[in-house]
Amino acid sequence: MKAIYQMKFECGRQGCLTGIFTAKVDAMRVLIDSGREVYFGEVLGKHSEVCGPVTQAEIKLISDYCGHVDLFEALGMATGYNPFDYIDGGEDAVIEDGANHDQMNAAITDYWFEHYNSRDQEHGLCSLCGNSGIIDTRATAVSAAGVRAGRKNFCICPNGQSLRESKQRASHDQP
Repeated sequence: MKAIYQMKFECGRQGCLTGIFTAKVDAMRVLIDSGREVYFGEVLGKHSEVCGPVTQAEIKLISDYCGHVDLFEALGMATGYNPFDYIDGGEDAVIEDGANHDQMNAAITDYWFEHYNSRDQEHGLCSLCGNSGIIDTRATAVSAAGVRAGRKNFCICPNGQSLRESKQRASHDQP
């Protein structure tokens, strides 16, 4: 299913990129949710290097009614910038990346469940993070030479995966 979208991609003091275009609804959802960076190039002048993730705030759904979409495409009304024109493989590549990402998360969750999920049926806690979703080794990870190597990381458990994905969608502090 396709829809008509309007994009206003802010580029700071250089200006903004705008466009009205059609795209597959699934591709737009994956593009926004994944935080995938789109490289538009030097579209605002020499050395402008416009790139970044397309966020929900920069995209507006105009219509997903198939009659509107068909007429829009038949009349060639698309104008301005379409982020999928700047991604190798376009919409289909974005959808495929989203499916691959989901498969990867499923594989990680299966591995976690097999090796790091406590067998306690009452609680089912993650043995790495205790279900907080964050592993903090800043105070405990020290090399044999005395170099502190620890840091805060998202866990591989489902809670850690959810936190990692929500961080990519929003502006949360990185652990």
